[in-house]
Amino acid sequence: MKWISLRVRGFSTLGMVAAGALLVVYFAYHMVHGDHGYVALGNLRVQVAEARATLTQLREQRERLEARADGLVNGDRDRDLVDQQARRMLNLARPNDLVLFYRGE
Repeated sequence: MKWISLRVRGFSTLGMVAAGALLVVYFAYHMVHGDHGYVALGNLRVQVAEARATLTQLREQRERLEARADGLVNGDRDRDLVDQQARRMLNLARPNDLVLFYRGE
């Protein structure tokens, strides 16, 4: 039976173990702190939570705007709302309207 030497091109057994240990440390470090490691996973979870909160706010805002738009489309219910929006957006008034100016903040 022939014994296989652990010496490969001048590396001793201690050198091979040290190189293996360094390789394990390298991959362990990048598993935790790398671009796709555990720290990045935590940051990604925070971003997902923030995005979900923003999504909830935007959905609520959309629902309010849709309800307001429904009021504008259905002319029987909110003619005053349509009139108010038109005057505000076009900056117009009727000749017999009383216009009061106030200083905003």
